[in-house]
Amino acid sequence: GKLGVLFPGQGAQFAGMGEGLYRAYPVFAAVYDEVVAAFGFDIDAARLDETRFTQAALFAVEVATFRLLQSW
Repeated sequence: GKLGVLFPGQGAQFAGMGEGLYRAYPVFAAVYDEVVAAFGFDIDAARLDETRFTQAALFAVEVATFRLLQSW
């Protein structure tokens, strides 16, 4: 069958989300960096209170997590 994947929206985030995965798994880190680079702006903790950065960071973590699971 086909697989559907749903990503949660804003409100699911927390400080340091994905940090351990980023350090431990090169696949996660590479995909995260690729997604963030495509946005054309940096994502840092100081900007995460702004919706556009929160949504972008969440999306990057979610895509990187999916790709990590896919690699396994």
